[in-house]
Amino acid sequence: ISWETAGGRRDVLQVASSLTNDFVDVGSPITIPGVGVVTTNAVEVSGAASLSRFYRIRYAP
Repeated sequence: ISWETAGGRRDVLQVASSLTNDFVDVGSPITIPGVGVVTTNAVEVSGAASLSRFYRIRYAP
């Protein structure tokens, strides 16, 4: 999954099997290098085993 974010912050990829389920963190926070708007990405290896997955990005402190 790829997304645009701001360099210098930390993001957490979250996943749920449906929009009515709770989202859970996928791994540790990702430190975003650079400044300004940057595109980054992450791979969820176990995601291929599910028929549907919903992702969102949470900003970490």
